[in-house]
Amino acid sequence: MPATFLVSVIDSVRRIKALGRRDAEAAHGEEDKLYERILREIAGGDLSKAEAVAYASEALKTKDSKFPRWKA
Repeated sequence: MPATFLVSVIDSVRRIKALGRRDAEAAHGEEDKLYERILREIAGGDLSKAEAVAYASEALKTKDSKFPRWKA
């Protein structure tokens, strides 16, 4: 998997954190999309273990953002 995917994940995390300060609902939706994207990449089987760990670890950084997350 190219390094550009990791850069994309890092950018997504930054955007989600910034969005969370303005629009928690939208940030939560984007967070869910990011997690799904990471899971699909891992499930595709083309990632090394190190890549999977790096992508998942980076994506989980959105949890550091304290915007409210509601579940229906």
